[in-house]
Amino acid sequence: MAGILAEVGLGARASARPATLSGGETARAGLAVALANDPQVVLADEPTGEVDGPNEDRVLDLLRRRVQAGGAVVVATHSSRVAAASDRVLHLVDGRAADG
Repeated sequence: MAGILAEVGLGARASARPATLSGGETARAGLAVALANDPQVVLADEPTGEVDGPNEDRVLDLLRRRVQAGGAVVVATHSSRVAAASDRVLHLVDGRAADG
């Protein structure tokens, strides 16, 4: 787990109590937990929503590597930057998916 925490920029905070983490640190810790068992599919809801610019790059790189390793990543986001980094974008319009 220490390795994945370092990858999301939390290596130095590995023993921190959850209540002491910022919103962005909590989001990155959640991503680390989700990736710890090397899942084939990752479902991420706003994975960069509370993350600052440099850490957003870190999160996107980690998700990209998951796809390059043969996994699948499905992201729900409002971020045009995250959408632009995706292989395929679907927009929800009136509750229906539409290619974007």
